[in-house]
Amino acid sequence: MAFSLSVSSLTLLSIFLSFLFFNHSLAASDELINSICSSTHNPSLCVQSLKSDPRTTSADLKGLGGISIDIAQSNAKSTFNMILSLINQTTDPKLKDRFDTCRENYDDSISDLDECRQLLNSGDYLGLNIHASAALDGGETCNDNFEGPPAEPAELKQANQKLEDLCDIILVISNRLK
Repeated sequence: MAFSLSVSSLTLLSIFLSFLFFNHSLAASDELINSICSSTHNPSLCVQSLKSDPRTTSADLKGLGGISIDIAQSNAKSTFNMILSLINQTTDPKLKDRFDTCRENYDDSISDLDECRQLLNSGDYLGLNIHASAALDGGETCNDNFEGPPAEPAELKQANQKLEDLCDIILVISNRLK
């Protein structure tokens, strides 16, 4: 009887300690995400983006860097496809040229984000910072193409800003990893 009570007690203690450890790791991850996001230009987008990925519950700083690269890359590819659609839909040669320039900007951003993944994995955090900054420039440069008429479509302007904000998350993380 004493043996079964002690096995039962050990089992309960083990479950309790596992529960505490699991909850502590979640809290630490939330704390890390909030700390990172409070340093970005768009904290609410940062928190929403990172917490939408289930991998964040067990991610450390480097892991969050990888997740943020994945999110930015997915966004850049989606915007690239939107730009291709805009190129195909417009008959205005000036707009077509501007969209084509944006396509080139996003092609460069996607390449820079591919490079970010490799740099993060190799521990080259300065290189990561440089390529994340270059990826951010894709959205900014696309916006700059629309300084005069014809106007930039609102959906493209929003997508450009989102890319900048997502790349900013990578920059904050890379600065902390350095």
